[in-house]
Amino acid sequence: MVKQLIHRAYLLRAVFGKETVLFVTQLRDYLIRRLQRGIPYCRLNGSLTNRLPGNCNISFQFIEGNELLLLLDEKNICASAASACSTGDTSPSHVLTAMGIPEKLARGTLRLTIGYQNTQEEIDYTVQCIKEAVEKLRENAEDYRRYKETFPCNIM
Repeated sequence: MVKQLIHRAYLLRAVFGKETVLFVTQLRDYLIRRLQRGIPYCRLNGSLTNRLPGNCNISFQFIEGNELLLLLDEKNICASAASACSTGDTSPSHVLTAMGIPEKLARGTLRLTIGYQNTQEEIDYTVQCIKEAVEKLRENAEDYRRYKETFPCNIM
């Protein structure tokens, strides 16, 4: 798996050039920072640095990824709740499970892919839409209500 990722990274760099890969990596890091700082109870899946330049795979506790996708689709945001190789499968990713991520958290996973044509403004819009959608879904989540009642001041 690691060899495949390294190979893909070299291919991207060869095809698009060092500057483009750096630009996409910076956009990805900006996206991840904004999501982590703006939305409580989320977790980046995988390493922050050892990942493909345009990849963001993040899980949001207390929600279902498929429900999040529906709300994002209404805002014209393309994303996935599964890995590229298992699109259409509603069970949690076997990779996330193997990484030790609990099934409930894995069900709230969102995969975003960005490229050289994306802008910081699009990232800002996407983060705002994700934040609003997660808040809306959590309002109706029984697990979230119970958690907030038990730990009213706890912020992850």
